[in-house]
Amino acid sequence: MKKIKSNPVRALAFISLFFFICAVLPAISPLHAQANPNLLGPSGLIYIPTAYPAGGIGYYSLSGNKITKANMVFMSGMLEGGVVYNKLIENYSFNLKMPLLLEDDYIPQLALGVYNYKNKAVETTNYIVLSKHITSFGVTLHAGYKRTGSLKDAAGLFNYQTLQSAVDDYKSDAGKTFFGVEYAFMPMFSIMGERYQNSINAGLRFQPTPLLSIDYDFLDVQNKKNYKDNQVINFNFSLGF
Repeated sequence: MKKIKSNPVRALAFISLFFFICAVLPAISPLHAQANPNLLGPSGLIYIPTAYPAGGIGYYSLSGNKITKANMVFMSGMLEGGVVYNKLIENYSFNLKMPLLLEDDYIPQLALGVYNYKNKAVETTNYIVLSKHITSFGVTLHAGYKRTGSLKDAAGLFNYQTLQSAVDDYKSDAGKTFFGVEYAFMPMFSIMGERYQNSINAGLRFQPTPLLSIDYDFLDVQNKKNYKDNQVINFNFSLGF
């Protein structure tokens, strides 16, 4: 068998470049999670949407089904729109997100949105979500409430009754309230966890450059029987739109 000769100079250069990037990035940008399109289309964690808009092109395969998605950000980040193509059922669905309140040092970001619009397999879902970076700890927290309904119904979530509905839903365990957390422990890595439709999902996000992110997601981690089938790799490419 022919041995492959290693090049110590190249290996040393690669290692040096890796540690240089890890050392420089925190100095030029805050250490917090970046928004990326999730498995359902809107920018978010694994399944849950967040209040931060983001654009890009993504792809993943789950249970033999191939999903392609594309998001764009309009009006200087005040509107996110996207499309998802499900190859198995040959269907295009659409998502929309609109931040209503921008984040500052004390106030979280607030957004309204909708996904699965025109999806032939499931009903349209509208939602309201809060997101907040805690920069000193490298943590980003998310909490929201969703319900089925048409595109025009999304605006109806922006009222004081939604908070009471979310509390009641959480107590009854109906699955409409969702939570998530992301911890950025290195400039290129973050850990994600979420509660979505009464399932606990977890993931590792690797972002070697601002143009590429790779999520390794574990769906319904409490279901040990289908543990191998519930793993998915979600690729997202950001083209600056």
